[in-house]
Amino acid sequence: MIGKKVYANTINKQNRNFSTEINVNDYSKGVYFIELNVNGNRYSSKFVKQ
Repeated sequence: MIGKKVYANTINKQNRNFSTEINVNDYSKGVYFIELNVNGNRYSSKFVKQ
């Protein structure tokens, strides 16, 4: 897979529920992947910016 990291953030939250928003307005059109690491578990998803 070819690509580069365009955003990274560390959230230190003790509560089980939290949310955050990522502003992608300035990103180019294309396919992006989101990866979350939570307590050693990795979750990934992709989205397409049109």
